[in-house]
Amino acid sequence: MTPKENQIIQEDNKEEFEHQTQVILLKDLECNKLIQKYKKIIRETAECFVNIMELHNLSLGDHSKRVSSDSVEVAKLYKLDEREIELIEIAAKLHDIGMIEVPKDLLNKPFSEMKDEEKELIEKHPVSGQTIISAIEEFHNIGVLIRSHHERYDGKGFPDGLNGEEIPLGSRIIFVADAYDAMVNKRNPLMRFTHEEAILHLKKFASIRFDPEVIIRFLATVKKSSRVLSPGEMAISVSQLRENMILSEGIYSRNGILIAQKGEKLSALRIEKIKNLHEIDPIIDDIIVKK
Repeated sequence: MTPKENQIIQEDNKEEFEHQTQVILLKDLECNKLIQKYKKIIRETAECFVNIMELHNLSLGDHSKRVSSDSVEVAKLYKLDEREIELIEIAAKLHDIGMIEVPKDLLNKPFSEMKDEEKELIEKHPVSGQTIISAIEEFHNIGVLIRSHHERYDGKGFPDGLNGEEIPLGSRIIFVADAYDAMVNKRNPLMRFTHEEAILHLKKFASIRFDPEVIIRFLATVKKSSRVLSPGEMAISVSQLRENMILSEGIYSRNGILIAQKGEKLSALRIEKIKNLHEIDPIIDDIIVKK
């Protein structure tokens, strides 16, 4: 082969390589467009379901959107991949889709005032929700999360009596976000929990109803909702406690145990006891003291 022939072959190979590169890039671009189109269809389908919920009961849609937003923030703290977070987002948005089978007048009735058969109907909504969306193949994993969003950490939930990590993580996250929003946004203003009361309730039932690890992450996402500190207050950690500090708020452990009372003036011995208790049952909130 002459040098000239070799040069021609090299040039032909270069052109072929460039051509194939362009083909691959175009195919990759088309693939990305199809993926984005697929995601758009999934989201639009989810929004259609939300619209159906709102037609049945407007508050269902508003509640689900808030639960979805909170669930996504918690999921991010677990450093889940984008696909898993999207599944949790949609499942949280549709977690109450099964409620469209419940009569409108029953949705507004306090659970404690319901007859046994009415309670049974309400408790069917996770399974009904899974059934409603099961016709869409792409929603299979979303349906699994919806089915389990009322399972309790101690195994006393419904519909399957799952416990601990048998419950899908997404369902455990949605359960906490759902409970919080249900407390602070009750239809009857007189029955609403304050932010602080709702947080105390979640802590109290950590490891009983709720996954304690999810509670920790949820609290980290809702700290921004806490009351604004007055000019005479400051937020500190356990390690920053000093003798003669006065508590502006009570100190609670992760499990909701009151460790120190509001207004208490701390001695060195008291601080030592608080730190010892912190080792056993961690204090995860900021401690509010007077400056």
